[in-house]
Amino acid sequence: GILVVFEPVCEVHVLGDPIRLLQAFINLLGNALKFTPKDGTVAVRVQMSGGEATIDVIDDGIGIPPDNWRTSSPNSRGPKCSRWQHN
Repeated sequence: GILVVFEPVCEVHVLGDPIRLLQAFINLLGNALKFTPKDGTVAVRVQMSGGEATIDVIDDGIGIPPDNWRTSSPNSRGPKCSRWQHN
């Protein structure tokens, strides 16, 4: 199966809507698990730097082609993920 590795280096407190933060984390982790091969690895890393928290979700999935990378905005949605679905 998929190996999931958590790499929290310290306790992190953030200000924000806890429901939205949890929703964002679940979406990131869910996508990583969905598109990672069955013998792959998903790593979750939590870091603090300069008073800011960063959560990285790193996986062995096929990824999104660079020409489809974009900055998200509240009113935009990306292309359908099935376009990059792992077979």
